Formats: sequence, structure tokens, C-alpha cells
Amino acid sequence: MTCEVKVHPESLLKCNERRTIFKKRMDSEAPVIHQTKSKYTRLYLQMLHFADDIALIAESEEALGNMLTKMNDSCKEYNMKINKSKTKILICSKQELLSNITIENEKLETVQCFTYLGSKITHDERIEMDIKSRIAQAKQEKSYKEFCMEYSPLWGRNMDDTKSGKKKIEAFETWCWRRALKISWTEKVRYEEVHLRMNEQKAIWKTIKERRKK
Repeated sequence: MTCEVKVHPESLLKCNERRTIFKKRMDSEAPVIHQTKSKYTRLYLQMLHFADDIALIAESEEALGNMLTKMNDSCKEYNMKINKSKTKILICSKQELLSNITIENEKLETVQCFTYLGSKITHDERIEMDIKSRIAQAKQEKSYKEFCMEYSPLWGRNMDDTKSGKKKIEAFETWCWRRALKISWTEKVRYEEVHLRMNEQKAIWKTIKERRKK
């Protein structure tokens, strides 16, 4: 969610003060529910602050709609408004569901995939799409192994359960070494030979699992 602020050159300082006060108010109104069961304590967060964005979390469409309405009312008090075109609804479900949430009679768009800071978050919480995106970015930026190592913790707890994700990562690793050895795609060189020439083993997948255990 993104808030638009009307800024006048002479009132820039006041505008920044309003945003600071608004953020503090949102922090104070964001409920954190503690539920203790046995020796474990669960924390239920309903609002997350990012750089310039706010993520609202709710268990039902009605609850989310009420939260958005309250936030919109608070924005008006500080001469701010919610950017409806940039505000998206993501429903976590195995099925593709739609919502009817509105702000000032304007329906908000429901998406099945949302990209934030380079990470692709899908409605079914699967990671295949994010893996493909990371590999494509790494190929363009030519930072290969370091790129995957940096973002591997973001691929979630479902990593162990996806064979297709493992195959994609291992194929990507072999592709990196073929590029480093300047082996053309037309040359029939088995991946065992590629790793032997580089004196490297399949390390990315192993490193990902080791880092996630920490």
C-alpha cells in the first residue's frame, strides 16, 4: 500500500512531520495478539511497515475491509490519501479467489502474485515462480552463485518439498559453470565433466539447505 502526500515547497517540513506522526499513530493502533499455548507463544501481526509501504494482514475479507476504512480515515486527518491504483489485495489460498474490498466505493484489484523488493509472493505460497525470477535476474546481472546465495533464505520453508525447484537450481548452477568455461550450448558436454573441469560440486542447493537450518 502506498500513501500519496500533497507537498507544497513551503510546507515540506510540516509534511514530513505529518508523515512521522501518522506512522506513530499507525504503530500504536496496530494490534499485536499474543496467544500462549504450552511453552510456545504465537504472535499475530496485523500491520507491517516497509520502506514507504504498509502491509495489512487479516483473517477475513470483512476484517481487512474494516482495517482499510480506518486507515483511510486516519490518512484524511493528516491530509494524506491511499493510492488506490497501487493498493493490491492478495488472498492466500490454493484457489484463485477474488475480493470485493473497496475504498470510497472504488474496488481494489485482487492479484494472484505480488512482487516486492524483487521477491514474488504468490497466493498459494509456492516458490517456483520466485526461483525462475531469481535465476533470470542472475543470468542478466551475471552474478550467478552470489545472487542465489543472497536470496535463498527468502524461498521459504517449502523448498524441501519441491523437486522442480531443486532441478532448476542445479541446472542453473551447471549453466553458470558452462558459461565460465566458455562451453557452447551446442557442445555435448555432460554436467559431470563440467563440474570436474571447474573442480566444483553441486553446492548451491546444499548451501541453501544449510543456511536455512541456522
